[in-house]
Amino acid sequence: MSGHKKTAARAMLEDFLADKSCDFITAVYTTNSERSSIQTTALQLRSYGHAIDTVTVDAANHEIKITRRKQPRLKMIMFQGHPYTVIDETTTEYVCQPLRNNEGYSYISKARATVLDTDEAAGGGSK
Repeated sequence: MSGHKKTAARAMLEDFLADKSCDFITAVYTTNSERSSIQTTALQLRSYGHAIDTVTVDAANHEIKITRRKQPRLKMIMFQGHPYTVIDETTTEYVCQPLRNNEGYSYISKARATVLDTDEAAGGGSK
């Protein structure tokens, strides 16, 4: 069984991706080899679908700024007393995730649904 050595750059970027509380990190490098390792690893992780948006090198200050891709906030609607998460929409209907695992997607008329604001969707109620 062969071992896999995780580079310092990869460990740092995985920690950044796991910590959802920060939108960016600035990595300081001292050698071109370190810069290359950080930059290459960040671009590789982004190509694998991780939430890395930009990788910007500031050569004058020996820094690389890596920003997190913003996850789109899903729209919530209320229909017949139940909140639904909208995953797509047409001009006349919302396509929503099923309420239960054994149901299919729900197609709800826009005319019959109420769009919730973020406070209502989080359970904060309306004003």
